[in-house]
Amino acid sequence: MDKYAYWTNHPDCVQRTWIEQVTNPPTAGTVRWYHIEFDLTELLQLGDLDGNGSTDGLDLSRFAQDWLAEGDCLTSDLDGDDLVNYIDFALLANDWQH
Repeated sequence: MDKYAYWTNHPDCVQRTWIEQVTNPPTAGTVRWYHIEFDLTELLQLGDLDGNGSTDGLDLSRFAQDWLAEGDCLTSDLDGDDLVNYIDFALLANDWQH
């Protein structure tokens, strides 16, 4: 069984794509390909700004550095509106200690 996996990074989501070739017994030579994509953003904690698997004081410290900043590509801009404000803080707080 051949398996291929790769990451696709999009600006608004990260996708994991899994392609698998499966020979379907009992018919020799019959091959089926499965192409499955799913979005990992639901698995990731928005508030985990440093990517260590937990929303903690390190993330809060990073968030405080970006507080009320405006612009694109801000790490602490969790809702994507190019502004770090109370809405982003609420999203960070929702993931606190998880």
